This record gives sequence, C-alpha cells and structure tokens, in this order.
Amino acid sequence: MASIKLEDPLLADTGNLPFVVEPEHSNALTFLTDLLDPLQRQTWSPLLPLPILGTLHAIKVTLDYRARIRRASGPRPPLLQGLFTVLTMALGGSTTSAFLMGIPPSWLSSNVALPTYALVYLAMFRAPGDIVFRTLDAIDPFIRPILLVADGLTRAHSQAGFAIESVRAMPVLKNSIIAQLLCGTLAGCGGGILADAFNLASHDWHFRTPTALKSEHYDLRVSFFTALTYALTTPYASDQLSAAGRILFTLYPEIEQQNMWLTLDPTEAKCLAGLLFATAQMWKLYSPMLLSDSGKKAHTQGGDKHRHHHGGSQPPKGAGASGDKPDTTLPTDEHEPSTATSTAVADQGGRGDGEDQSDHESVRKRGKNKSRKE
Repeated sequence: MASIKLEDPLLADTGNLPFVVEPEHSNALTFLTDLLDPLQRQTWSPLLPLPILGTLHAIKVTLDYRARIRRASGPRPPLLQGLFTVLTMALGGSTTSAFLMGIPPSWLSSNVALPTYALVYLAMFRAPGDIVFRTLDAIDPFIRPILLVADGLTRAHSQAGFAIESVRAMPVLKNSIIAQLLCGTLAGCGGGILADAFNLASHDWHFRTPTALKSEHYDLRVSFFTALTYALTTPYASDQLSAAGRILFTLYPEIEQQNMWLTLDPTEAKCLAGLLFATAQMWKLYSPMLLSDSGKKAHTQGGDKHRHHHGGSQPPKGAGASGDKPDTTLPTDEHEPSTATSTAVADQGGRGDGEDQSDHESVRKRGKNKSRKE
C-alpha cells in the first residue's frame, strides 16, 4: 500500500516536510481481515439478499430479548412493541451517535437493515409452535461463539465505519478526539443503554436510571476501549494524536522516516476492533466457568496436600470419650471410625457412649479400693 501523507498544521508553518505514515501490516491480522471483512457485504444467496452478519446479529439480539422477557416473567409483548424493542437494542447506538452528529443513521439509507431484523423477529416470535425459537434456544450453547463474533464485528463496523469515520469527515468535528470516542462508544453500546433506561423488556415501559450510570457497565467499557483502539491505530489518528512525535521531529529532523505511531490499515484496524469486542464478549460468557473450574482444582489440590500432611497422625486417646466427632469434610482412614460406622453405633442404642461410661466407673471403683486398702 502506498504511503499516506498527513498534513500536520503544526509543521506547515516551519516549512518542514509533512509527517509520513506507512500503515503497518501483520500477516495474521491481514489473513483475518481477508477472511472476515468480506462477510460485511456477503449475503446468503441471490434469492435471499440478507447480510450474513446482520442476520446473525439480529438472531443474537432477539435471543437476548427473549431471555430478558423470560427473566421478567412477563407476558409476550404485542407485535409492534416487541419489534420496536429489538430495533432499539440493535440500532439504538448508531441512531444516538447520528443524532449527536446531526446526520441520518446508516440503517436509514439501507434497504436490507430493517427487513433483516423484522424478519428474524417475526420468525422467533410468530412462527407456528414457536419452532424457530425453540430450535435456536436448544442449540444456543453451540452457536453462541459464532453469534458473539458476528456481534463484535457488527458493533465494530458501526463504531469505526460509521461513527468515528463520520466524525472525521465533518470539518467541525474532525479534530475532536472526544467526539470520536463519545460517538464510537455510544455506537457500540447505546442500544442496550436505551433498552435499560426505558425498561423495554417489561410490558409497561417506564424511565429509570440506566445501570451503566450507577455502576461499572461491562459493555460500556468494552465499547470505549474498542473505539479507542480504532481511533489510535488508524492513519488519521497518528497525525492528530502523535504530539510527542511532532515535537521530536521538530527537534530532530533525522527521525523523519521513522514511524512514531502504530498505524494500521483502516480495514485491518476495524477487524482488530471487532475481534477485541468479540473476545471480550466471550470472556464475559465463559470466564465464570473457567474461573470456577480452576478454583475447584486449586481447592482439591490443597485438600490433597492437607490429607498427605496429616494422614499418618493418630487421633488422641480418649477422643471418643470426650465427645469429639471426626471431621466429615475429609475422608477417614483405617485408624478413625467412619461417619457411617458412628451412625450405626448410635442407632444401636448408644453403644459407644455406654462403653465410655463403664470405663469411667471401673476407674472410680479401682481408686476407691486403693484408698480403702491404704
């Protein structure tokens, strides 16, 4: 790819050459970009001209909406109410960003965006016998990683391809990194915030404080870092943000040919942002299971070490007489009575306690006989 010249206003007055940035390429990232980027425009077939990623994203959003309804234990919403909720969850972020920038949202100029979400919603809510939802819900654990990758790529495309690039294309906002991060973040998670703010999962909507404003919100943080990744790794950002590089270039002109900023091709940066978003979503889903399994293994290993350390120790004499019970959290060895044995003895009329009492009485009698002889 040819070099991308970025005119630096700080260097224009000094008569120096413009700062030249050559986008860097990674073989692995280039391979993933060549594999995933065509999916943004790929359709199922000429007879079904719906985007593949858009359909998968619509399936994920609608499944999440059905899960919210199930948790709320409410009735199934009317047709238009449920459709509006799904569209808000899916397209509310880009719509909010477009509203802030004063431009039409990207889905408004598309002839397939709204029909895709509407058809998926109708199939999952109005199919005979609810067969579509039942089938997808049954195979959800197997297709969830695919849905998360599609969701990450779709959100990253909305953040980078629409929000951030639209900000850079506007003369009034192109120098504002705040506008890029704000619009990019909202494009990635604004739909979920709107659905939470108006409680769209319930049958009767009402406004409330969004969870994202009351506590740490996972999707909000992921969207912010995804937007930040794209904003800092694309050619325009290097000219806009590399103040340190400009200062060094002014002081030391010999570093002109050195790339002072990690710069990726915009398509590769968009793919990287999508993979980061998808990875974060999969970590949120699978990390509790992974961490719980590792915690159980650590607890088991610690218990094995404890048993190995105390396995040869003998219980103190008279432990049964003093009423001490064996530790039921650890397996008993051959020197200690098992829990089942203790229970059987107790069922036989308290035989163990009677033997202990007879031993005490014999000791007392022997002491009395000795005192009489003396």
